[in-house]
Amino acid sequence: MKFKMNYTLTAILLTASLFIAACSDSGKTPNNPPSGVIVWADVSPIFQSNCVGCHGGSGGLYLTSYNNALTTGNDAPVIIPGDPTNSILVQALRGTATVAAQMPKGLTPLSESNISLIEEWITDGALEVEVTE
Repeated sequence: MKFKMNYTLTAILLTASLFIAACSDSGKTPNNPPSGVIVWADVSPIFQSNCVGCHGGSGGLYLTSYNNALTTGNDAPVIIPGDPTNSILVQALRGTATVAAQMPKGLTPLSESNISLIEEWITDGALEVEVTE
């Protein structure tokens, strides 16, 4: 009887934990962001056409790939997922950075819509992947 009672309690606890895990926020992991989240593929064209001419390595910053964007730069990290206000990249685009000049340097600033899209990407967690279901 004691074995059966422990087995039943274990089964109940396992079932409850699986139910909780299934109902959790698991849809927001980097491998499966919710629909409508901005991902690398959405912002990469902005970097390709406006930034990589200089930031294929200038200042140690490489905006040529997702991994490089999140890990390179003299003042790395320049992108803080979930925190666009404190991300040096956004500060440089807005002209408010204390460690970098306004970007793109000497050129026409990015459009407000492009800067906002980059900010939204960072706010969403600066994810790389597309939605997979």
